[in-house]
This record gives sequence, C-alpha cells and structure tokens, in this order.
Amino acid sequence: MPRVKELSHTDQLKQVGFGRPSPRHGLHLLHWFCTKCLYVNRNDEMVSLCDPDNEDFGFHLFENRFDQNFGQLLPNINFPYYVVGNLNRDGAEQLPEYVQEAYTGDYDDSNKDRIIVSFKHGCFDKVYVTEHGDEWNYDPDKTYRINIKVIKYISRKKSTIFLSEMGVGSTGTISCAVTPPAPYRKEVGIKINNAAEPSSGRGFWDYCVIL
Repeated sequence: MPRVKELSHTDQLKQVGFGRPSPRHGLHLLHWFCTKCLYVNRNDEMVSLCDPDNEDFGFHLFENRFDQNFGQLLPNINFPYYVVGNLNRDGAEQLPEYVQEAYTGDYDDSNKDRIIVSFKHGCFDKVYVTEHGDEWNYDPDKTYRINIKVIKYISRKKSTIFLSEMGVGSTGTISCAVTPPAPYRKEVGIKINNAAEPSSGRGFWDYCVIL
C-alpha cells in the first residue's frame, strides 16, 4: 500500500515546494479549494460545496491505476477519488481568474499541479496535492496528504496573505470569509470507464493517462 507523507503545518507545505515557482498554479488552486469548495463543520468533516460527481470546476474521476514504475499513487479505498486542477479540462473555466491567470497553454509548468480528494456521502474524506512528473504520470515523491489542520488554517486566510506566506504572489485579492450555503449531500453513484479516453486539448499535461 502506498505511503503518502502527511503535511500537518503550512511550513511543511512551503518546504516541499508545491505550486512553486511561477507559473505554477497549485497554491492558488489549494486556496480556492479550502475557501470556496468546502467548509469544515463542528465534527471536523469537510463538507463539499462543489459537486465532483457533476464535474463542477473540472473535477473528474481519478482511477488510481497501477503505474509501471511506482505502483498505485494512493491507497485503495471503497469510495471514489476525484482530481481537479487541469486548466484545459471542461469546467475549469469556472475556476476563479486568480487560479487561471498564469496558464499559458504551452508545454511548461503552468498546468502541472492537481488536488486529489476522496469523496464520500457529500464530504471530502482526504485531500492530497500532487504534480505531474512527466506527461503520463504523477510524481509519487511530490504527492502529499494535507492535514485538516492545514485545511482549516488556509480557509481563514485571504489569498494574498496565504500566498505571501508560501512565497508566491497574486494579482487578485480573494476574501476567505465564507458563509456556507446548503451543503451538497447527494449520494454518489460511480461508473468507471477504464476505456475512456482523456479529453483532447492544447495543454502539455492533458495527454496524461491518469488525468
């Protein structure tokens, strides 16, 4: 079973280099996810404000396939994983401008970062950040689970403050004061099509088998 290192403090998140340097978008994506896509209730459950099953914001199934070199990226579970962050994916245009602003559409690092979540009964169970190591695979040595303490910390921060703490800048100022709407509580029915082809697009990372 894969062992994924857990990040329990933002200092660790900064040290591992996720989402840096520019034009990478991972830290912008993570701030959006923590402030706009979930809220943490009194039981420390990460209640979804997005609908991954409906492919909101470019969410789509992550099948956790076996890679010929590294095996599976994440542990096997009995409910689905979803991935978000492909800026060339249908639905990604719903992401805020400050997440998309550095995307070039070229063969560079501006679309390599992703968030992968496990999703059960309307809640995100675990949250991972990762990046593409090449055009086909995510890098297991750059894949980390984000502790809920970090999720809660980011959810209280303005984007400019959080990004500054992480050593990057943003042209946008996003308020993180969230009044949670009615949570998404849909029971999820999953049909995985292993033969499905990835959607076509112009971005370098969009030809990955594991998108």
